[in-house]
Amino acid sequence: MPVSIADTLPLADTLSYHDEFKGRSITGHFRYMADAPSFIPCNETKSYNVAMEGEEYLKTERSYANSVENGGDPAFIEVLGAWEQKMNMEDRLVKSLVIHQLIELNPYRECE
Repeated sequence: MPVSIADTLPLADTLSYHDEFKGRSITGHFRYMADAPSFIPCNETKSYNVAMEGEEYLKTERSYANSVENGGDPAFIEVLGAWEQKMNMEDRLVKSLVIHQLIELNPYRECE
């Protein structure tokens, strides 16, 4: 069941360099290691699962692999997406980020 972004995390509309996405995008740090993608939203400390589904997820994973020096290093991302309950590797439902569109991936940018 989809969870409204507005009900779960604050939108960081000042973090977007892309005017057309301000107020609608999700920003934070993406990591990928050993088939376990994770996402920490800007201004948060909790890590969330990232659903490994769809072409935009695959695009994000490829961009990440081509951008970071070492697997597991954080990379700033800005995406359009949604928070949904998905099964994790332990067969438990957990809140996960589903990426609908990758806007930016930059291993040198920080949440501001």
